[in-house]
Amino acid sequence: MLSCAGADRLQTGMRGAFGKPQGVCARVAIGQVLLSVRCKDNNSNHAQEALRRAKFKFPGPLAKRLPGQAFLTSAVNA
Repeated sequence: MLSCAGADRLQTGMRGAFGKPQGVCARVAIGQVLLSVRCKDNNSNHAQEALRRAKFKFPGPLAKRLPGQAFLTSAVNA
């Protein structure tokens, strides 16, 4: 947070409407995982809806992949 004269022209944080960030936030490669969600089976529809809504905050085309049990670890190791 800048507090000097003209600071409003130095920051580019959240100028866009609806919380769309302006400027580079992260460099990602094609095919890189951006978000990962782990939930119980009975909450999977809520997680899928959350991912659907979140994809509009990222530029470019995004794909949703449901790997099943392949990438899950036990909650004890968390």
